[in-house]
Amino acid sequence: MGKGKLTIDRSLESTGGLEVNEGCVEFTENGTWKNCSGVELTGGTLVIADSDRFPESLALSVTGEESSLELSDNACLPVGSLSIDGAAAASGFYGDADSMKSLGFLGGDGI
Repeated sequence: MGKGKLTIDRSLESTGGLEVNEGCVEFTENGTWKNCSGVELTGGTLVIADSDRFPESLALSVTGEESSLELSDNACLPVGSLSIDGAAAASGFYGDADSMKSLGFLGGDGI
């Protein structure tokens, strides 16, 4: 995608993954992708407006200082596997816990 903003405001039924390398992809309160296998943040921003947008088996890869994940207030992102700059990190539910702030790429009202 380019430097613009893509807003997902409906349920996506397709399979596959998402790479955000610049610009912004936002999943609104109506936007979900339960068949998404993974998200790669390689320089862009992923905004999640609410919990339960992705499957619990989601593979999340975050590379580079320009990558960011913004969670709205009370949003929680389930992560089946997490890689930060190529290093494995703990899977689980990422959201408003104070300990998540130390990851650096997380932001938004939910953090």
